[in-house]
Amino acid sequence: MDKKKILLTILIVATVGFICCVGIVVYYYGSLNKQQNEYEKLAEQAKQTAEVSTEKADEDVAKEYVSPIDFDMLCNEKNDDIYAWIKVEGTKIDYPVLQHPKDNTYYVIHNIDDSYGYPGCIFTELYNNKDFEDPLTAMYGHYMKDGSMFAGLHNFMDKDFFDKHGRITVYTPEKEMEYEVFAAFMTDNNRITVWYDFDNEDTMTHYLEEVYSKEQNDTDHIKTDIKVNAGDKILALETCVDEGKDFRYLVLAVRK
Repeated sequence: MDKKKILLTILIVATVGFICCVGIVVYYYGSLNKQQNEYEKLAEQAKQTAEVSTEKADEDVAKEYVSPIDFDMLCNEKNDDIYAWIKVEGTKIDYPVLQHPKDNTYYVIHNIDDSYGYPGCIFTELYNNKDFEDPLTAMYGHYMKDGSMFAGLHNFMDKDFFDKHGRITVYTPEKEMEYEVFAAFMTDNNRITVWYDFDNEDTMTHYLEEVYSKEQNDTDHIKTDIKVNAGDKILALETCVDEGKDFRYLVLAVRK
C-alpha cells in the first residue's frame, strides 16, 4: 500500500472516530437536558396538582397537614420510590427524593424514569428510614456542571452565601420539615451513615465536636452561633467535588 492510501485510510478512520465522539457528546448532553427539563416540568406539575387538591380539601379538615407536593401523582405516574421532596434556599435544588428498596447505588446512575445514565436522582440509602427521624439522614446527588442536581451545594463554599442562606425544606406526604444549615465543608468519600453509629449519642456528640472544631478556610465554614446537640435531627447533603473521587462536599443542617 502506497503512502497516499495509508494517509487516506488514517484520515477516514480519524474522521469516523471524530464523528462518533461528537455523536456521543451530543447524545450525552442531550440526555442531560432532557432529564433536567423533565425535573422542571415534574416540579411544576407536582405543585400545581397539589394546589388543586388543597383547594378541594373539606373545611372541616383544613387544619390537617396537606402537602404542597402531590405525592400520589408522583408515585403513581412517575416512580413509586419517591417519598420526599427537598428545596434548598438560594439554589436550584428543588427535587424529589428517592430510595431504592434493594440497591443503595441504583439512583447514582439511573434517572427518575429508570433510564440508565446521568444526572441520576437525589436519593437516600437503606441505612436511613424514610421518616427523617433518624439522628442523621444522609442525602446524595451529583454535582452536575450545568448547575442541576446537587451542584447548588457548592454555593455554600462561598462564605457570603453561607452566611446569608441556610434554610432547607423537606416535604413528605405526612409533614413539612425545616432545617437550618450550620456547617459546610470538604470531606472524604466514606459513607457517613456507615462510618459512624449515630444511634449512639456519644458518637454523635463526638462527631459534632469534630465538626465545630474544624479550621475554617475558603471552602469550609461553620456557624458557631447555631448549637446542635446529640438529640437533634440532622440532615447531611453530599455531592462530588472537582478535587477528585476521594473527596466530597458536605452540607449539614439541623431541624428547627
